Amino acid sequence: MTLSPNYNDQRDWTIVQISDTHLMDQDDLEFVQMNPEQSFHAVMQHIQQQYPHIDAIVHTGDLAQVPAQETYARYLAFMQHFGTPFYQIPGNHDNIDHFPFYQNQNQVHAIHFGKWSIVLLNSAVRGKVDGWIEQEQLQQLDQILSKLQQQFVIVACHHHPFDMKSKWIDQHKLKNTESLTDLLAKYSNVFKPLKLVTIDQEFGGWDKVQKAHFENGG
Repeated sequence: MTLSPNYNDQRDWTIVQISDTHLMDQDDLEFVQMNPEQSFHAVMQHIQQQYPHIDAIVHTGDLAQVPAQETYARYLAFMQHFGTPFYQIPGNHDNIDHFPFYQNQNQVHAIHFGKWSIVLLNSAVRGKVDGWIEQEQLQQLDQILSKLQQQFVIVACHHHPFDMKSKWIDQHKLKNTESLTDLLAKYSNVFKPLKLVTIDQEFGGWDKVQKAHFENGG
């Protein structure tokens, strides 16, 4: 499913990506010794202060830790009040039966921002922590990319396709990476080159990151 594009809009766009909010079914409950609801709201407040003119927010999965209807309803109410267009895709902790897919459709979606397009994939597998992109979604992705060859494209899914050199996080990676990368290789002209980095390389490990950025609950 693609939104009606406006390819002639050449202005700068501000797109914010968030992930892994792990919201509970009640806003006063804690998870791993912190309140996810408070952390989520603090992050969103910080985003709003730093980027007052956001064009869209993309949540890339594990929206919920307790994937109940009330969890998603509370998230939707908050984001609608926030007042910025928002989109989300599921992670391994989410329940696809209750998940608020864009237009309530569990399929590939393309969202357009001038010369840029963001394609949203569902890599969540019921009952598993690792990821897999179903053949139907790969076919939809192929069809969408074939129509976006004059665009720059970002493909988003929850599960990382490449090893991060972490025994813990690599248990969660995408298990059919080759199927995805073989397809993307057909359309290499639409992807800007990106440098891959790791937490260890850029920040010196998770312990330093957590101490520097998360001790205050944000």
